Amino acid sequence: MGPDWWPTVILVILIVTAVTDFLIAIRERRSVLLVAIGSAAEGQTPRSLRLLALGVVSVITFVGLAPVIGFALAAFLFLFAFITFGGLRRPITILLISIAGTVISLLLFGRLVYISLPRGIEPFQSITQLIYSLLGMM
Repeated sequence: MGPDWWPTVILVILIVTAVTDFLIAIRERRSVLLVAIGSAAEGQTPRSLRLLALGVVSVITFVGLAPVIGFALAAFLFLFAFITFGGLRRPITILLISIAGTVISLLLFGRLVYISLPRGIEPFQSITQLIYSLLGMM
């Protein structure tokens, strides 16, 4: 088992859970998408559908950026964007939560679980190494 084993297991569990929930929703004929389309057809775009789309785009962007700019910076940007999309409007609070979430994630995955996280390419790799050294992870 390599360093990608645990994230792969989590991803598979998430996919299986999502597909199962989707199939149950179809079977019970309570599709959220049909309700959202019906609302949009009436001229009302549901906020939850917009937030869902922003959340999906945020996750895809995080996954794409992490190998390039490193996990630390990608996690910070992801948290900052995700919290902002969620409706919080206090910049200092968003900044502090994003920093705390990033630090906790780095310590949890890097020190507790020993997962090798992407450090990015230069010049981002140097920034990541600085962050790691400040956290005592090097």
